[in-house]
Amino acid sequence: MSSSPAHPSTLGPVALAKIQVDVTTRLGAVSKPTATGFRGLDAALHGGLRHGTLLALTGAPGAGRTSLSLLIAYMAARASVGVVFATRGVDETELVARLAARALRRSYPASEVTYGDILAGHAYADDTVRRAVNEAVETVVQKVGAHLHFARIGPGDTPALLAERSAQLWARYERLLLVVDDVEGLAAAENGTDFSGRMLNVAYELRALADHGCAVVITALERHSEFVLPAATLAVELEPQPTDDGRGVPLDVILRKNRLGAIGRFTLRAVYGASEFTEP
Repeated sequence: MSSSPAHPSTLGPVALAKIQVDVTTRLGAVSKPTATGFRGLDAALHGGLRHGTLLALTGAPGAGRTSLSLLIAYMAARASVGVVFATRGVDETELVARLAARALRRSYPASEVTYGDILAGHAYADDTVRRAVNEAVETVVQKVGAHLHFARIGPGDTPALLAERSAQLWARYERLLLVVDDVEGLAAAENGTDFSGRMLNVAYELRALADHGCAVVITALERHSEFVLPAATLAVELEPQPTDDGRGVPLDVILRKNRLGAIGRFTLRAVYGASEFTEP
């Protein structure tokens, strides 16, 4: 990321005429958007993720926050964006298994192999399925292996440390995306204040990173959404709906805050075991 100087308005009151050029630059007209892969989100973001965007995905446990954020990371990497997927609770093996299950289902729509089957080794009991899974893994690596990077959030890690570790990597890319899954992991590492205060601090630190030259996607539990909402450009809540058709779960995507336009909702169909989300 670029080491931009402090914004003039942070040094004291500045006449609008003196910061007009900076304002027009920050509006994003010269920044090519990175599509999320979902029409509803891209429309709300006026084309996709740009530098300065912080997209917050919230929901209850099991609502699909990790899978959806990983798919957004995958789609960005497909577009040759430099992507870092940072998480505390999911290891790299599971991330690859999630993406492989999706690739397998896209090649074989009737596939019922889940990423859990891949992780547990059940998918390797049959030679035909094993070959198909291996092909799916190779497909994932071939398509995004050069651009999608994994970072494990450890005790004491901070947004600034993530940025520092990624600086050399990001220097190679014109467009950048940082995905922080379960932002609570970063808040837990912060010292001082109560947890809600730490969550808010982390959200604003990540927003500051975005303002310095990347897009940021974070996930948070629904009960913590109010702590990240102030820093978000676009905040959405994922709300699964009941279903009995066996073809996936209707997932309401509710726009709770949108600094770029209107709020509203749209629906995805989620197949959680395959980390697959489609629009009707």
